[in-house]
Amino acid sequence: MKTITLTLLLAFAGIYSHAQKVTFGKIDKADLERKECDYQKDAAAEYLVDAGEVNYFINSYAITYEFNVWVRLKIYSSSALDAANIKVPFSTIGNNSNVLKISGYTYNLSASGEVEVTELSKDAAYKQKISDTRSEVVFAMPNVKEGSVIEYKYTIQQENIIKFSDWYFQNDFPVRYSKYDISAPSVIDFTHRIYGNLKVEESSEGGTGGTKRRIFTATNIPSIRREPYMSSLADYEARVEFQIKGIRGNPQNSYTWKEITEMLLKHDYFGLLVNKTVLKELPELQAKVRSVSDRSEVIRTIYEYVQEKIKWDGYYSIEATKNIRQTINSSEGSLSDINLLLTSLLREAGIDAHPILISTRGHGKIKVEKPGIDQFNGVYVYAEEDGKLYVMNAANKYIPYDMIPGEVHLTNGLLIHKTKMQFVPLINLENRYNLTTVINAELSAKGNYEGTVKSYAGQYAKLERLRNYFKDSTQFKSKYIESVHKDYKFDGVEFVKPSGIHSDCEVTAKFKKALNEEAGYYICSVNLFTGMNENPFISEERFSDIEFGYNQTIVITGTITYDEQLVPEEIPKNLRMITEDSSIIVQRFFQKEESGLSFRVSVQINKPLYFTDEYPELKAMYKELVDILNESLVFRKKQ
Repeated sequence: MKTITLTLLLAFAGIYSHAQKVTFGKIDKADLERKECDYQKDAAAEYLVDAGEVNYFINSYAITYEFNVWVRLKIYSSSALDAANIKVPFSTIGNNSNVLKISGYTYNLSASGEVEVTELSKDAAYKQKISDTRSEVVFAMPNVKEGSVIEYKYTIQQENIIKFSDWYFQNDFPVRYSKYDISAPSVIDFTHRIYGNLKVEESSEGGTGGTKRRIFTATNIPSIRREPYMSSLADYEARVEFQIKGIRGNPQNSYTWKEITEMLLKHDYFGLLVNKTVLKELPELQAKVRSVSDRSEVIRTIYEYVQEKIKWDGYYSIEATKNIRQTINSSEGSLSDINLLLTSLLREAGIDAHPILISTRGHGKIKVEKPGIDQFNGVYVYAEEDGKLYVMNAANKYIPYDMIPGEVHLTNGLLIHKTKMQFVPLINLENRYNLTTVINAELSAKGNYEGTVKSYAGQYAKLERLRNYFKDSTQFKSKYIESVHKDYKFDGVEFVKPSGIHSDCEVTAKFKKALNEEAGYYICSVNLFTGMNENPFISEERFSDIEFGYNQTIVITGTITYDEQLVPEEIPKNLRMITEDSSIIVQRFFQKEESGLSFRVSVQINKPLYFTDEYPELKAMYKELVDILNESLVFRKKQ
């Protein structure tokens, strides 16, 4: 690593420029003096330049594909310093890929206000393996601190391959200038489609008789940020996607969904795998299957056997990583190993079961108009019996056989079927997110508000709670109880596992809160363990749909007994509030008893998906809903 002055870089030739004539190796001092992003004030960093360039070089021996990348990033906050650690993934299949021509600079202002430049050393980059088919080049920019500007460039070179990488204009930080420049031989016929709401300029300047050129540019691009109840960032990122239609008039990569299905059905580690007969080798399971006559119970018996016996190794896949017997003998497998085994056993028991390719909501929506297996991140099992739809994932230890997994609910799956290949909507609104909280509390004359709380989570709420608990059971109390109710003290927290697949998951605790006396008054609330203490919808605008994922029912019920020296001064009024489309219903009931209060508050959200244009109404309604749940009870000391 060496530090040099800016004047020594003036001879460095850049390969990109835009209206402001920005060149690699030359920095505008104003960018170093800048304290914030003009169009996104809270940004921790800003991409001043994010540019990519694709070129092909063809001779009689080979086709060389080059993807050149240039990034310039301004660091506004120390929270963005990790952006100086660069990882460039690339394929190692065929050993025909490499990352070349790595160079970079870090710019800072000295104490005297002069520009200092630190060059990335030639030996700073190194390779490390990610998987059998992927590696990455890693390097860290030098001398980076708050206020720095870093820039680097590299080239990914691949031999004998024709492809166009999709280009994403949005990133985790805002982008001042983004450019994607493609030059391809005119014999390559390709199409593109721009997604998102950004204004993207498109031109074809500079193409010669032997090449076709396309240039895409955008400026002042806000960062892509997660919003509450959002599916996948990939569904909303502004980008341009490409598809190669043909080369020299010969169709290329033009597989249809039907052709993809046919290839999978003939694949040794997919379609041919599910036709194996192994049930007779599992006498315990075979005996259980023979003992039941109801077809639904047959499905349940086999599903629960696989769910219990085969451990998921955490690996997502489409194709199996081993054969059926290896999965059984090892008692462990990938997502596809487990669910293809389940498919095979169900078929052998006479159930019409088939693999179904899925893309979880977090992975992104399927683009039906662009066939490709890479749009999926897993395979589940699809079956229909007596008019009932079953979508099963036996890799999940907690979900019942007759409940669509929450991560794919409201999505579409590709049914891999010899004669009935189709996209199937995965939706069943009978199952809900059910959460009931029962409170038995006492309020003393000294303002001690204490009692017991029991929370019953059913269906999708149960799955969420089990996932949170087993992710780190030691942190469950602090992360999901104490951090939400910071003014309370909780003791004797007990997590009760469901006694059966359709049983609720229970959490019980003793709680205590010392209320502050204000002029002889005490104020308390009954909103405990609902997860609805704050309104998540506070932004003025929203760019993504609101995906709750399922319908919801949330109930708070119980009693509060109070000392004879206290008198209820203000009790929340009984009410029933309903939206015009009946998608949200709120009911509240408080009743004064001889020595206490009984209450019941219920919230029903009967719509799992709200579109962006419905956000203003949902935001206003949700605010009112949370205010109702949080409304205080006021007790006065007797004179």
